[in-house]
Amino acid sequence: MMTEDLYTPNSIRTFSGKVFDLKIMDPDSITIEDIAHGLARQPRFAGHLNRHYSVAQHSVNCAARVSQENKKAALMHDASEAFLRDIPSPLKALLPDYKALEAKHEYDIMKKFGIDYPLHKSVKAADIYMYNLESWIIRDVKTDFNFNTYEVMWPDLLGINHFSIVPMSAEVAKEKFLA
Repeated sequence: MMTEDLYTPNSIRTFSGKVFDLKIMDPDSITIEDIAHGLARQPRFAGHLNRHYSVAQHSVNCAARVSQENKKAALMHDASEAFLRDIPSPLKALLPDYKALEAKHEYDIMKKFGIDYPLHKSVKAADIYMYNLESWIIRDVKTDFNFNTYEVMWPDLLGINHFSIVPMSAEVAKEKFLA
C-alpha cells in the first residue's frame, strides 16, 4: 500500500507507484516498465477495433522493421503516449497545446534513454508503413497506400513485405516490449 502523498494537480501515479508530473517531467519518474505497461494496455485507433491491438505491439512491430541502430528509437517512438495517451491524429491537430506537451515529453524520454531526437527518418517511415498495414489487417480498411513503392523508398524497412499481424494480449505485448 502506497502511503506517500506526492500527488499534484498535474500528476498521475504510474503502475510502478511513481508519481509522474506532466508539467515538471522528472526523468527519475520515468521507467521502461511503466512505459511498457501503459502502452500494452492502450489500444491503437482510439480502441475502434474488433479486438485488442496495443500501442506496445505496434511499437514492437516498428522496431522489428528498422535497422539495428534504429531499433531502440522505433520501439520508443510512442513512449510519451504511456503518460499522455494515444490521441488520434485528427484530434491532435485540433490541440496545439497537446502537441507541444507531447513534443517535450518525447524529447525528455528520448534523452533519458539515450536516443537521438528528432528520431531517424526510417523510424517515421516504419510508423507510417505499420499504420497502413494495421489499417489493412486489423481494421480491414483498404487504403491507397502503395506498400511496394514505400519499401523501395525506405530500404531500412528491411524488406518487410506484407506480414501477418496477430493481436497479442496486453501481457504478451508488454513482455515483448521489454525483451
